[in-house]
Amino acid sequence: MPLMLSQLFKNAEKLYNIKLIAGKNGMENTVRWVHMVEDAEVPDFLHGNELIFTTGIAKHHSGWLVDFTRHLHENHAAGLVVNLGPYVTDIPPQVIVYCEQNSFPIFTMPWKTRIIDVSYEFCRKIINNEKTEQSLAEAFKNLIMNPGAKESFAETLKKSGFSHESSYTAAMLEFTESSKNVTAKTVSENSSELSRILKTSPLPGAAFILDKKLIIIKQNSSPEDLRKLIQVISARFKGSESLCCTAGISQSGKGWAKVPEAYSQAKDSFFVAELKNETICSYADIGVEKILLNVKNKHILQDFHTSTIGKLLEYDRENHSDYYELLKEYLSCGGSIQEVAAKTGVHRNTINYKIKQIKEILGKELSAEDRMNMMLGYIISDIIYTDK
Repeated sequence: MPLMLSQLFKNAEKLYNIKLIAGKNGMENTVRWVHMVEDAEVPDFLHGNELIFTTGIAKHHSGWLVDFTRHLHENHAAGLVVNLGPYVTDIPPQVIVYCEQNSFPIFTMPWKTRIIDVSYEFCRKIINNEKTEQSLAEAFKNLIMNPGAKESFAETLKKSGFSHESSYTAAMLEFTESSKNVTAKTVSENSSELSRILKTSPLPGAAFILDKKLIIIKQNSSPEDLRKLIQVISARFKGSESLCCTAGISQSGKGWAKVPEAYSQAKDSFFVAELKNETICSYADIGVEKILLNVKNKHILQDFHTSTIGKLLEYDRENHSDYYELLKEYLSCGGSIQEVAAKTGVHRNTINYKIKQIKEILGKELSAEDRMNMMLGYIISDIIYTDK
């Protein structure tokens, strides 16, 4: 995740006599790169989140810095450093007011300080931060995929502040647009915002893409903390109104050894969230699916499904009937014919007739035990016949 201005400028005043004079509330802006800009038209070509240095050598009129600053802010620059000297002797009050009102950080730097020295140092920090973030992501991926190979992740996790004695909670998020997975694209377009959100908490965290999903791992954070974090991410990420977010959250486990398990739980929770068409699902809230998802021998589940409601599914295929779905509705309504009729818009006499036919096909009286087993059969159907 990109560095914030507050991180980049740590010790900058002591080392380079660079001073923040306005826009303090924007110090959480993230920085992608550093640019030297003198031409007032150049800001139109910025990508966003750049830190700009200027000497004012190309100024054309007395109010140029006001327009220049406004133009930078409108083009989503991270901040501005003005090199005070022969071209700019001080910062106009209008600029200070604008920066304060818009939380756009503006700094001054004395002429004797060489811009090349500062920009080199800042670029080095940005590059090192990117390398650290990549190494951290790879360390967690190695931990998840190959927990036994401690040498591939231990040192990196320690250096990044992730203690073996801490607890860990994982979340899996997917962003979709018109049913298409756009997670990587959405995260890339909102990487700066994601960085700001993650860094608002003093507790270390990591975020990376794995199997086309965004994985977030937080240290010493509860599942409820992650739920709140996901809600903030979903609300702040830019995109069209059709952009949807689905997420699964694990329980917390102590030590690095629990991270693979937390990932697996987040994956199961995400799967259940998709099945139930929910936005966020926590592992602690999963019911019987928790047991079924962890049955290694899927043939057992298939056999149970076949013995309970499989015959009805086969009957529908051969006779083009709708008994399988009708029984599912009947069970979800607690066996209330009236409620099924109201939900489906079918006359209760017709529902009664079809339920009688279903009993004959299955050879069951739909006792309480029968209903319980059949409901379990439908849950198994979702699990074994849905890509996971």
